[in-house]
Amino acid sequence: MAVDSESPGPPPAPALDLAFTVPALLLVACAGLAQALWGSLISAGNGIGWDGEEYARYAMDFGGQVFGGKIDGYRLQRVLPSGIVHVLLSALGLPRDPRHVVAGFAALNLALLTASVFVWRAICRAASVSASGRWLGFLLLFVSFANLRMPYYYPVLTDTTAFALGGLLVYFHLVDSVPGMLVCLGLGAFTFPTFLILGAPLLVFPRGSLGPVNPAGRPRAWAVGAIVTVYLAGLALVLPAMRNPPNAYRPWTERGLVLGVPIVLGYLIAAYGGLFDHKALFDWRSYAARLRPRRALAWLVLAAFVGALVATFASTRRPPADVRTYLSSLLFLPVVQPAISLVAHTVYFGWLAPLLIVNWRRASRAAHELGLGLVLFVGAFLALALNSESRQLQHGVAAFTLLMVLGSEGVRWPRWAAFVLALGAIVGSKLWLDLNGAGFAVGDSPSSYPAQNFFGNLGPWMNTETYRVHAGAAAVALSVALVLRFLQRPATAAEIADPRPAPRRLVLAACGVLALLGLLEGAARLALSARTRDAAAPSRDSALQLGLRGAGCQAQVVGLDTAPAPSTELVIVRVSAAELCGLDGARPHTISPLPRHPWRHSAALRILSNATHSSSPPLHRRLAALGIVERPAPPRELCAYGPSPEAETAWGLASARLAEWRQQIEKSGARVVVLYVPARFENDEKAWQDTLDRYRMSPRFWSRTKPLDRLRPLLAELRIPLVDPTPELRASRADSDDAMAATLARALGESCARP
Repeated sequence: MAVDSESPGPPPAPALDLAFTVPALLLVACAGLAQALWGSLISAGNGIGWDGEEYARYAMDFGGQVFGGKIDGYRLQRVLPSGIVHVLLSALGLPRDPRHVVAGFAALNLALLTASVFVWRAICRAASVSASGRWLGFLLLFVSFANLRMPYYYPVLTDTTAFALGGLLVYFHLVDSVPGMLVCLGLGAFTFPTFLILGAPLLVFPRGSLGPVNPAGRPRAWAVGAIVTVYLAGLALVLPAMRNPPNAYRPWTERGLVLGVPIVLGYLIAAYGGLFDHKALFDWRSYAARLRPRRALAWLVLAAFVGALVATFASTRRPPADVRTYLSSLLFLPVVQPAISLVAHTVYFGWLAPLLIVNWRRASRAAHELGLGLVLFVGAFLALALNSESRQLQHGVAAFTLLMVLGSEGVRWPRWAAFVLALGAIVGSKLWLDLNGAGFAVGDSPSSYPAQNFFGNLGPWMNTETYRVHAGAAAVALSVALVLRFLQRPATAAEIADPRPAPRRLVLAACGVLALLGLLEGAARLALSARTRDAAAPSRDSALQLGLRGAGCQAQVVGLDTAPAPSTELVIVRVSAAELCGLDGARPHTISPLPRHPWRHSAALRILSNATHSSSPPLHRRLAALGIVERPAPPRELCAYGPSPEAETAWGLASARLAEWRQQIEKSGARVVVLYVPARFENDEKAWQDTLDRYRMSPRFWSRTKPLDRLRPLLAELRIPLVDPTPELRASRADSDDAMAATLARALGESCARP
């Protein structure tokens, strides 16, 4: 992907720009517009969410909130996007109500992401990135959960603004535009609280190579050792206070410490060991030669100005986060679960994390070529990356993407790599997934479902089940990255000179993925439609009547919800567990058929959900943790088998009705019997165990004999005969509707023959 010294170099910039900019712009704009118009919003707060409550209030009354001293110092450094939305709505004459504020933030995010395509193009031109490198960077920047799904699902945040400003800051650093960097830092100071501080090295140390490769040796070892020591000391200080952490974070455990601490130390050693592997970083003359005092003074003036504004307009209310709280979280969050930060970054940013891990040495050398400012900038973000709340790294994504792209220049991956990367990026973005499920509110627990469908993408709030699934996905992504690293080869001069094959393969791969998904969904819809047209299962009452006629008995079959007409010699009251729960007991008594409507607007996901629900409950639970299949709750038909207020009420009504009907029927000279119609799993131990597993019901509280155990003493007290075909059904293992109906009819025929 890189241009080597013997190649004729890349084609003229206009040709590259046209080949990249137009399709990239269309992809980002169309995907964003479709989500903004027809996509789902976070159900909590009707699209506003948690932090969004504050930002939406600022957008509705920006002047009153900011200049009225109603915002704490922390959130005052996040008001820029709210101010832009406020101005936008006012200029268009639209009401500043919650609905329009949500739409305004979505529009702002769409505009910023679209503009970021141009920013990435400008970065690539400034850094002499090849055409294939531009497309790789596009995939890493825009096709991820962070920037393809999150900006439209949860729009009322400052993340997308920070992402766009971070990219713009990197561009201005590359072209050495001091005014541009100062503007970005000033705007970023009111977007992300860390923006102004972290961006300082890019301003005060201009772009310029550190020189030829020159391993640092012992100084690097001392520096990395000092970083590890500081981390361990800080962790020891904060752990006692983090047994009950703030912000609904998961508390740390001894298991997390035993497995998590070595992983964190390995990360620190590898990350800083690679980045600091240049002697110039440990020579004070390098800093003295590259430091620009006037720029440093300009930064100090800007920081003082921002501090004065915050001190003037901030309220005295305690902010939700301060430096101490943030540092404490930074130290303990990585050890809550083993490798949780790496897993979370892979889930949130897609391929960027695993590709950087396996190509970090080359990426570090690219940072050395770009200069001291970028090395320090990236080094600060490596520390922030300990935090598993990945969205707080958005303003550094462009820099890391640039390093990854530059580190992979000059090499070629296998032809299938474009298809795998495109497919993995689309799947990882969860663009296809409805994160709301049945809906959740602001006050719901993040670890509960369906709120976990969203919070499972944010490291601090992943529950154990979601963490395991995401850890498996991250391991697969890392394995793919390792395979690509192993199979990569140096690019030839001809491949570097002609940039067209790589973009063409990537576009064709994306089209192939979309076509494959379209064909799969189309076939699934046809299959689902055919299943929906299947005839409904017949009633058992017809088979029962045939059996009774064969026995020469005139009988009337009724349910608990139908009053009998005592005009026959025998009245059969059909009782089933389903009927006790208020359902139609005349239907074939099984669990209600699985739904036939699309799940998450997808017929393929519905078929997958139904198939795993029926055949593999453990796999279904794992997929449900990701929101890919429907998470089943015990259906209403099962209420009589377990603890249920509905069942208690139903038993009381059944007892009263049977007592009343017995008196009426016996006065007319007829007889009354109760026929118990068992469910299939009442006759099959394995089927019952599958039911327990499928709905995660504990056998301590759920029993397949519970309906009969309650029915027998009730009928004995009322002196009503009970026809119980369960022993014969269990012995014969009758499974089909016809076999069960025949058994029921035979049992009734014997009862009818009795005087």
